[in-house]
Amino acid sequence: MKQAIRNEHYEIIGYYENWSETRDILRDKNQKKIGVYEKDTKVTRDGQLQIVGYGENQLMRLVK
Repeated sequence: MKQAIRNEHYEIIGYYENWSETRDILRDKNQKKIGVYEKDTKVTRDGQLQIVGYGENQLMRLVK
């Protein structure tokens, strides 16, 4: 399921998608991937697959 992420002016700035049972994806407003959360390993990665953090989902840290 895909959810729009909006700023304080209600403009779409990105999308949060439950891509599979083990992956959540964050995309910018142009659908470019900016992050992935791996539920099975509890690792959040940026668009270049570099580790951003461990533990709980930290994808919202990547929204600008």
